[in-house]
Amino acid sequence: MVIDSAELAGLEVLTLVHENTAAALMYAIDTKNLPSQVPKTMLIINQGHNNFETSIVRFNKTKDPKKDKEILTVEILEDDGIEFTGGLDMNTQIVRILGEKFDNQEERKGKPSLFSNMKSIRRLFKEADNQKEILSANKEMNIKIPEILDQVDLITKLTRDEFDAKIQPIIQNIDTVLDRVLKSDYIKEVTDIELLGGGL
Repeated sequence: MVIDSAELAGLEVLTLVHENTAAALMYAIDTKNLPSQVPKTMLIINQGHNNFETSIVRFNKTKDPKKDKEILTVEILEDDGIEFTGGLDMNTQIVRILGEKFDNQEERKGKPSLFSNMKSIRRLFKEADNQKEILSANKEMNIKIPEILDQVDLITKLTRDEFDAKIQPIIQNIDTVLDRVLKSDYIKEVTDIELLGGGL
């Protein structure tokens, strides 16, 4: 899809670089004192929109035979990850909680579910990011979304416990990946951890 889009834009794609690899390369470029710290091994943890990914990266020096000098190298030692564990997936759980609360209101009995209305779902998704941030620092929050469907307001309370219960499968999948990383042969070499991604 990325290559097709680039071709439509008149661009020639020579290669695609994995996001964590790109982050490691940028770290090597931006960190001026890195050459004095190598060899150095870093764990990159990246929770994006849809995926949770980890990479163990080694920075080192090697001789450039053409120029007879040392150059900085970046080596990806290990990659791991899992889909459907990103920020969007957590937002989806908030949407499900709020949609169910709305459908269970007394005035909604016998009426079509909110989940059958795409406009209402989009409105909930628009609110979800902000609600997730508030719940990260608070135990609960009051929610009022006027006329979410059929001119009926959604007035309710969302608690962190409700959210935590819904995202448990996502957290368990993340824990599974982290457990594998912690059992890696390279983990004892790691001196730095870099956190990436809007889902964190």
